Parts: sequence; structure tokens; C-alpha cells
Amino acid sequence: MMSKVEELQKTAERLKEKKEDKKPEVVLQQPTESVEIDIYKNEEEDEVILYQSNTPNIDKIQAHLIEQIKDVGNTLPEKMKTTARDNAYENGLWTYIKSIPIPDSIIKRREGNDKKMYDYFPEFYTTAELDRLFPGWWYQDMETRYDEKSMAYITSGYICIEYVLPSGTKKIRPIYASGGADVFPKKGTAVPSQPADRAAASVTKFIKLAGKRLGIGLEIYHNQILPVRRKQFEELVKDWGEYASEIRTIYNSATKGSGVRKLCRILPTSEQTGRLRALVDRVPEPVGAAIWENFVKLHRDKANAWLADWEIKISRKEEEKATEIKKTEFEYE
Repeated sequence: MMSKVEELQKTAERLKEKKEDKKPEVVLQQPTESVEIDIYKNEEEDEVILYQSNTPNIDKIQAHLIEQIKDVGNTLPEKMKTTARDNAYENGLWTYIKSIPIPDSIIKRREGNDKKMYDYFPEFYTTAELDRLFPGWWYQDMETRYDEKSMAYITSGYICIEYVLPSGTKKIRPIYASGGADVFPKKGTAVPSQPADRAAASVTKFIKLAGKRLGIGLEIYHNQILPVRRKQFEELVKDWGEYASEIRTIYNSATKGSGVRKLCRILPTSEQTGRLRALVDRVPEPVGAAIWENFVKLHRDKANAWLADWEIKISRKEEEKATEIKKTEFEYE
């Protein structure tokens, strides 16, 4: 006679066999030929460009700033020296961010209410710069609401960033901002037209204004002439010699960043200047001077076609001269 335990074991085995009997037979289909799948390789990571930026990696910025402040507070007691270096690092960080120029490919232009053209940059650039400078930044107490009195969607709150000071102290900095987007009511009502779009526009304004308080895009907001733009200009005209005097006068008379940026956008590139110099070496001096005088007035978008035309002209002249020399030699013989 079976014990209670043995009966339970037998019952469990029967239930298991019954359950297994109901399982459908699975036949795995084997591939008829091997297929090679391309997978992501870690060594390719550095080649992935998510967006254009002139901003170095935050680790490089930190190393640069720490090198710059290494002698700060050397005559002070150790505790005061640590505080002095932390303060100098923070001041240097905000100054550094303010000095970063926005890539020309990011800067857009649009017409304002006064019919004048203005430079601007899209919101994604601010977000991307925050990702690059302060990975892991976050929103806090952010709220989007419709204000009937001002007829605008308003998004306000904080963007919080975290960074490490030279002393090793982690610091969290909340940046308050409030961005608004005006709306127009539907005809005959107080209900806003396209509410989702205007609400999203207020969020965009909020993010850009928070970035502005950190120094992102100040070149555009304040229409500044950054020192790096002078360097960019000098790089473009460094091989122009005496022909650069007029364009230097124009540059030095500029008072707004937009004027300097436009000048740097339209001047022929260094590569185009190199092609020009190679052409001038192939022609007599009076012709070379005339070519230079026309070249420095060119817009870079037209320079390549202009240079190609001159290359064809000069090559033809060289061929005609070579043919003439051969003809003269033949007649002499």
C-alpha cells in the first residue's frame, strides 16, 4: 500500500506527462545558406557624428581649465587655496562656454517683424551642447500652461546641471528660465489656435533661454564679435598680401558679430586662395595683379567656377605658346 507522499509523487508525474503530451512538436528551420550580419563595432564609435559642434569634450575642457588655474592660491593656506581654485575653475568654465562659436552650418537666417534679417540657431543645438557639456542634465519643476491674459503658452522651471570641481566636490546648479509663445485665438472664440504647436514652441524657448544663461549661443543673442572670429578671418586672408588691405578695413569697421560672420562666410576659402596663387604663378605680372584684384571681390560660392574658367584660359594660352614655339623651331630647322 502506497503512502500519502508516494501517491502525491505519482499524481505529479501523471500531470507532467499529460502536459508534455499536449506540447506541439517544434521543428527548427535550418538556414539553407549562411548569412553574415553587419554589427556595430566599438572601434567605429569615434566616427559617428551626431551633430556639429566647436565644443571640445567636457573632459578636455576640464583638463584645460585645471592647467590654467594650477598656480591660483599658491600663497594661501591649503583650505583657502582649494576654495580659490574651485572658484577660479567655475569662473573659467562659464567664460570658456561663452567664447565658443556656433558652427556656421548651424546658424540660420530669418526675417524679423521689422523686415530685417537675423541670425538664429535651432533648439536642438542647445540640447546637444547641454548633452556634451553636462551629460545627464535634467528638468525640474517644469510646467507648461496657457495664460489667457497674455494669450501665450508659458513654460517655466529649471534645467539642472552637475559638474565636478577640482577639489572633487560635485556641484548641482539649477538654471531657472521661462519661455513664452504667443497664440492667436480661433475666430470668434477665446480658444487658442494650434495649441499643441504653440505649447511646444514655449518649451523650445524655455530650453534655449536656459542655455543662454549658461552662455550657450551668446554670440548670436548678443551679436558679439568673438576673438575666434578674428582668427578665422586672418586664416582666410593670410596669403593675400597687399590685396588684403581693403578687406581688412571692412573687417575692422564691423561692430556686430553678424557682420563679421557674414564676411567670413562669403570670403574665398584658403583652398581657393591656394588655387589662385598657383594660377598667378603661370601668368605675367600685370595679368596676375588683375586676377588678384578680381579674386578678392568674389563670393566663395562663385569662386570655384571663376577659378576653373581662368584655369582653362591659361592652359589654352600655354598650349598656343607651346605650339608657336614648336612652329618657330621647325621653321628654323
